[in-house]
This record gives sequence, C-alpha cells and structure tokens, in this order.
Amino acid sequence: MKIKKRDDNGGCTIVIPTYNRSYYLKRLLSYYNEYLDRNKYKIIIADSSSCENKKQNKKIIEQFPGLGILYLNEYPADINMLSKICSVLCHIKSEYCVICADDDFITPQGIEQSISFLKKNDDFTVVYGLGFAFWLKHAQENKQHFYRGRIIQHSSVTFSEPKERLIYHLLNYVPTFYGVHRSDFLRTIFKELKEFTSDPVFGELFLSMLTLIYGKMKCLDVFYTARDKGGNIKSNRQVFWLNDFIKKGCFKEKYSKFKEGLLIHLSKKYQSDALDIEELKTAIDDAMSIYLANYMKGIKSAKKKLLICEIKDILNHFRITSWMYGGIRLLYRKLFPACQIRMDDLVSSTGTPPSEHYEEIQHIYNHLLLFPIADKKGHVR
Repeated sequence: MKIKKRDDNGGCTIVIPTYNRSYYLKRLLSYYNEYLDRNKYKIIIADSSSCENKKQNKKIIEQFPGLGILYLNEYPADINMLSKICSVLCHIKSEYCVICADDDFITPQGIEQSISFLKKNDDFTVVYGLGFAFWLKHAQENKQHFYRGRIIQHSSVTFSEPKERLIYHLLNYVPTFYGVHRSDFLRTIFKELKEFTSDPVFGELFLSMLTLIYGKMKCLDVFYTARDKGGNIKSNRQVFWLNDFIKKGCFKEKYSKFKEGLLIHLSKKYQSDALDIEELKTAIDDAMSIYLANYMKGIKSAKKKLLICEIKDILNHFRITSWMYGGIRLLYRKLFPACQIRMDDLVSSTGTPPSEHYEEIQHIYNHLLLFPIADKKGHVR
C-alpha cells in the first residue's frame, strides 16, 4: 500500500458525522466556536438525519459562520456510517484529520499535540491522548450535576514488527477511529473496507487493525477526549454488535473475510516469504478468541446467558479450550504490559486544579453547564 504525500504542509479537518441529534451538534459546535483556532482547522459535518432534523442542523450551523463549516447533507438516513465517512474524506484538503462523534468532545490542544507528534514521527499512523467518560443528571431547581469517570490512558503500540502490533492491538483493543490521522492514509485504508467488510462492526475493527499493520500508535500525556455516556438522546439508528452476528449465524463468514483482509495486508507489508501465514492465522484466531471473551464481559448477564453456547462454538472453531484460553492470556500478560493505566481523578471536590490537564477539563465542564439537559427527543426543560 503506497501512501501519497501531499504538497500542503499542516492544517487539520474535524469531521463530525451526525444523525438526528441536533442538540448535541449545537453543543459541540458551540465548544469549537469558543476554543478552536479557526486559522488551523476546518470542520466538515456529514448529516444523514431526517429532513426535519437537517433543517434544524442547517439553522444551527448558520449560528457559527466563523467556523467555516462545510455542510454535507445529501446522505440518506439508512447509509452505513463508515460509507458516509469514506465519502467525506474526498472533501478533505488538509494534511491531517480527525473524526469526532457529535455527542463527544475532542480538545483542540489534544489535536494540536497529536499533529505535532505525527509531523516528527513518520512511522506512526495514529495519535490520541487521555480521556474520560462523563454523565449529566438533573438536580433540583432545574440545575444539573456533572459526573465523570477517571482519566484513562491506553498504552502506545510501538513494536517494530507489524504482526506483533496487530496481535497486541487485537488482544488489547482500543478503537483508533477517533484518533488523529494523516488524511491520505485514512483515505487509503477506508478504500479497503468494501472488499473485506460489509458492516460497521467489523469495519471499525478492520480499520483499527490496518492502522496498526501499517504503523505504530501513540497515546500522549495530553487531555484529548471526553465521551458522553449519558445516552440521553437516541438517534433511532439500528446498531449491530458482534453478538447479533453470532445469533444470526453469520459471524464465521464475516470473520473469515475480515481475517483474509488482515493476512493480505500483512503479506503486502512484508513483501517476502518471511511471513508464516499458517502461524499467523493461528495467532489471529487465538487473539480473536480472547477479544471475544473480553467483549462478552461487556454484555449484560441476561444476554450473556443466551449466547454462551454460541460463544463456545466460536471458541471451538478457533480450537481454543477454556484451559488454553487461560494459558494464552497469561502468556500475553507476560509478553506485553497492561493496556490501561487508571489515573487518579484530576478534579478535586474543592475545585483546586491538581493537574496540568485541569484547564482543558474545566473548559468542557463549564461549557456543558451552559446547555440544559435534553430529553430523549432533544428537547430541553
């Protein structure tokens, strides 16, 4: 895979995909209107909302003329999100880009430091930083309370061998989707989706794996993202998970195509007979079995009971028994460091700034309190 280099030097485009969540879109644009350096950034909004919501979104965008937003609203409501993003990438003129969900925040400081790192390190394909999840809840007298989880820092992945990066990342999976990328690289790997995946679930996983096959991943010590876990406003979009594919009996077919794509790109990267394909197939199967087991921990217990037989069949397909699973996990824990470092909370009860990250966190906190909490339809009290 050859990545073309652009003649322009710098600049970043923030891509915001949105779907029937005007409240969140306004909240995010208002934040960037306050803190974004408009000389360095462009914003593209990819809107596949209903006609009614598109009208609302257009009015919201008109409130922020200084951001120079490119508004793309020709997408149908049933478009695959990854297909929508792939279409948007051809509109990006900047050297760097980042995808930001409409209900989350990615900080300008985090983006700037990520770009600075990429400029100095050609062997890295994606960069991001620290983050936390937050919730907003109603309190008395029409006030709201802000809650957040601990700051989380994931490990960088810096192995020199592509196959080592691939296996480690699958074992300790963190989506690379919302990191900062070189625009040309992101366009290139998105073009590979159509051949090897047909859904957003394996699609996101495949993009992350290609990112690690072709380069390294860096997590900087900079506050980068705040993710809204309140889930107040529902987009009514149908969302698929791996367990849906297991229940429908199409998981093995989808996984086989996914694995085929990984093997093809690893072979291209090595460009020699040095890669033992059969050995790598086994390693990917082993790592995927652990990924599935970890994935199942995130499913509610009721669903887990319904799927236990299907999961056992999948693990048997990979030739992994329960005792082998424990042995493999123990082996990889010895070979690789822990994938997450949980740091102490950075905002104390007294409001004293105990950390260099406090200012960026306080910006988001102050901004959120300006917006009354919306109900599931996006209406505020």
